[in-house]
Amino acid sequence: MTALEVLKKYWNYDSFRTVQEEVINHVLSGKHAFVLMPTGGGKSLCFQVPALLLPGITIVVSPLVSLMKDQVARLRALGVKAEAIYSGMHHKDITRIFDNCLSGRVKLLYLSPERLKTQLFKDYSSNYNVSMIVADEAHCISQWGYDFRPNYLYISEFIERFPEARVMALTASATPDVVDDICKILRIEGVRRFQISFFRKNLSYVCRETHDKRQALMNLIRGVPGSGIVYCRSRRATAEVAQFLVSQGVSADFYHAGLDMERLSSIQRQWMEGKTRVMVATTAFGMGIDKPDVRFVVHLVPPASPEEYYQEAGRGGRDGKKAYASLFYDEDDLIELAESEDKNFPDAKEITQLYQNLALYFGVASGPQEETFYEFDLIDFCKASNYKPIKVITGLKELERQFYVEVSESIYQPNEVRILYNKTELYDFQLRYPDFDSLIVILLRLYGGILSMPVKISLKLISEKLNTSVADVKEKLDFMDKSGVILYKKQRDKPSISFGSFRSAPENMKFDFELQNFLKERYHARVNVMLAFIHSPVCRNKPLLEYFGEAYDGECGLCDICIYNKKAVNDGEEMDHAIEYLMNFALTDTNSMQNLINSPYYISNKNLVNAALHFLLQEGKINIQHFRIVRADG
Repeated sequence: MTALEVLKKYWNYDSFRTVQEEVINHVLSGKHAFVLMPTGGGKSLCFQVPALLLPGITIVVSPLVSLMKDQVARLRALGVKAEAIYSGMHHKDITRIFDNCLSGRVKLLYLSPERLKTQLFKDYSSNYNVSMIVADEAHCISQWGYDFRPNYLYISEFIERFPEARVMALTASATPDVVDDICKILRIEGVRRFQISFFRKNLSYVCRETHDKRQALMNLIRGVPGSGIVYCRSRRATAEVAQFLVSQGVSADFYHAGLDMERLSSIQRQWMEGKTRVMVATTAFGMGIDKPDVRFVVHLVPPASPEEYYQEAGRGGRDGKKAYASLFYDEDDLIELAESEDKNFPDAKEITQLYQNLALYFGVASGPQEETFYEFDLIDFCKASNYKPIKVITGLKELERQFYVEVSESIYQPNEVRILYNKTELYDFQLRYPDFDSLIVILLRLYGGILSMPVKISLKLISEKLNTSVADVKEKLDFMDKSGVILYKKQRDKPSISFGSFRSAPENMKFDFELQNFLKERYHARVNVMLAFIHSPVCRNKPLLEYFGEAYDGECGLCDICIYNKKAVNDGEEMDHAIEYLMNFALTDTNSMQNLINSPYYISNKNLVNAALHFLLQEGKINIQHFRIVRADG
């Protein structure tokens, strides 16, 4: 079977998108690949198709449990043998999946990175025929990246154990330095890199300073038909903004990781089907969502990195039609962004205190530990220990970087049941406990496969079928679980934390802040690029694309800057003065874009200077190189 035949059989597509087929043929020939493909470009097919053509198993490492579960669900719905293993799963489920991998009943195994180091996985995988190893969201591997995760470094060690396996690294956003670092860590230097341009010809970038963001948002929604996404900083803000939109007659709902799975699924489905027009969300929304007709993506606060912004804004206009990426901000937002560095990098005293408070909260004594994950309620912990949530989140990141804790993604684990008895044993149980007969009948009728694997169940649906309460269903399931008749896993909607194999005493904690200082510098640089993007006097694509290592000297004709410059009148004494100012400015040692933007003359004559800058660039009198303005005549 060919790659195209696999594509048609499982996905019902007649052809591949740009680069996809080239990547697939490359890895099928036995070579490694690095795939840099912006959001919505179809990265997943680059490894899913060859995985079905290669003889052995493909291991996919992903940091996002929600995304893993979503991809596995989609693949299984298509008839593809896929499984996922992540922190918090029951041991019996893990060993069942590992056994199925041994017997060839799994083609794609998705893993969270921390699973790579477990002895159980090492023992099982030593007998696997691993044809390909995939590092999804590969920017997490690099300390240079905007979302470095220490556990991702275990991929390199895993790759060493399978020297014959092909390696594929994929990400939607990475600078050239990050790509080089990833390839070095994975020991695939010289690997062929497949890249699609970061330029989105149908996406109009707009940055607007406003003291009334809600009114600016309403003006956009009234002026642009179709569905959209509005990103907010906090969970509370998503609910408040959604409520405001509804009060203005706009069909809207809100989405964040604190809602239960049934609610999230319903919200997402309503939006995907077009029944809800606007989704107001935190950054938890978007991964794995492929809605092609999103006409606008709005940020009500500036993201801290170009990577984050590009991925989120890029969820607009995937159908190729015009879409808007609008960022509304005020002066306080920019001050907070510029000062956010200190909030994101706590010192030794702060993280030691947080570590101690976590240990007290969970009742974990210092000394050797079993690698147990404890369910973590962030809000409850903040109330009990007098913390602000942002301090806990940034502190946990630093403790994880220092290898003192492991933190699972905040996921929702639904109620799941597997019947462990065979049919004869089950019949005997029903005779001995007639009160359970109707429950067992309903379970068998509603959930196919429940005798061979865990299946998701709805307590509400079961209670309605039995004409009883949810509490009664839970009580019966608990009894059957304790009796060994079933395996009953109760829903979880909280993240979990582990102290690893040893909980340190505070006086013995030692930290290496060399990495933190490096990350601070990178963070500072990314914030400066975001500020340059917001204040850009030239086509907004230029600072964004140059950050990702892609030269861009053109004009998109769609962003707010290009539209303004088209309307600018390039004559008169004031324009001549602005041109003279810029030509002289280009000869100074302080000719950076940031210095221009901060200059009193620019602040007083912003539109005029922007128009003059546009004119000089068009005429070839000046260039912008590495965010500095230089004269073409040297």
